[in-house]
Amino acid sequence: MLESQFIARIALVVASVALHASTAFCKPQTLVIAGGASRDRSYPVFKKNSKNAFESATMMGHNAEVFAEDGSWGFKPEGKVHAALSVGDLEDLIEKMAKNLKPGEVFNFFIDDHGSEPKSDRSPETSGFYLFSKSSGASAQKVTNEELLSMIKKYVPASSPVHIVGTQCFSGGVHTISFDRPNTCSVANSDFRTTAKSDPERDPYSEGFHDYFFQKIGESSEEGKRTSLFDAHMRGFSKDTVNQGRGDASSFAYVDSVLKEDSYTQKDSWWQRVSGSPSQVSPPKNDYLVCAVEGNFATEIKRLGEISAILGQGPQNIYQKAIDDWNANHGQYEAVIQRAKADIAKIQRDWNALDENQKQLQRWKLTEDYEKVTKRFQQESGKFMSTYYLLYKLQKVSKFMKSANAEQKTKFAELIKCENGPFF
Repeated sequence: MLESQFIARIALVVASVALHASTAFCKPQTLVIAGGASRDRSYPVFKKNSKNAFESATMMGHNAEVFAEDGSWGFKPEGKVHAALSVGDLEDLIEKMAKNLKPGEVFNFFIDDHGSEPKSDRSPETSGFYLFSKSSGASAQKVTNEELLSMIKKYVPASSPVHIVGTQCFSGGVHTISFDRPNTCSVANSDFRTTAKSDPERDPYSEGFHDYFFQKIGESSEEGKRTSLFDAHMRGFSKDTVNQGRGDASSFAYVDSVLKEDSYTQKDSWWQRVSGSPSQVSPPKNDYLVCAVEGNFATEIKRLGEISAILGQGPQNIYQKAIDDWNANHGQYEAVIQRAKADIAKIQRDWNALDENQKQLQRWKLTEDYEKVTKRFQQESGKFMSTYYLLYKLQKVSKFMKSANAEQKTKFAELIKCENGPFF
């Protein structure tokens, strides 16, 4: 079975390359940015994800280019992999690809790389990704999301939709591009304050994301064309239980940015949270676990009708599926949540009973205890991760609709439309 699927997939790629070889210009564009900084343990993951993105784009008739490492990756056809050595080289490639767009044709970006932390909690646009350094002793150049936005606005026609998929550490910073440029949307596997992959040798979000596209494209090219960025995001999100729900779509991130909630609240930096002084340290808190326990879903569900007009039929159906699942299975879900809540409350009580010196000594033990609880919760909650993620977001959208101004509501509607439209 697996062998036949593999052969069919290769056949699709070969057929796509042959079909589009004579029409290299004037077609939708996909740029894969990957494999920067160094050849470390994440290197095979970068290469695998890049190949998946390159192949799916090629199958769907895009001109796909890869900006990665030293340019030696042997993807077919030849000449499609470019060395990721300088910011100028990246800008030149984007300019060249953008010239081949017809009015209204899409430009997709996949960023699967080592990410860079933002300068502050107030500047998510300063997070970014690293390029490649041939010398182990030299520092790789960094590209911020602010710089990438500038390149896109400079070269990509305003009529062209732009979709961005970010799977690097601190990847939520890509949403600032979507906030700024019209006709642009994005998904990310983490927020702009947090590292993305707990395991450098595996990336479950990307696995789910790309497998979903291959599944749809394998069914038919028309089915592939109907698949949206948000559809693929939800598949990736449901696979990525180890990241505790930090992945997000640009529409939801925009709501958080307006409400000043979740990653857009003022907190310690990522490094301070990991290695702060005893007075700064406390057992970490899973926002999505807390929301599942404290959220009043029954009340918020009734408000779906109030925001259905701005959400549109497609997104509304997604929420309705989450609501139906919660109504059918909430007893089982609540039991899992309450058990985790009780365990975490005990850890917090143990923590609060310590003085500052004891906290320094006991920090790692209590953190280890918390990680055990979290890991068990992740395993038990995997089946309903996407359900309470959507319901949690529905609560936020309801709150947003009450306080946002007309311009903000229009931007939210624009992001929703872009995310739920065809990706390719």
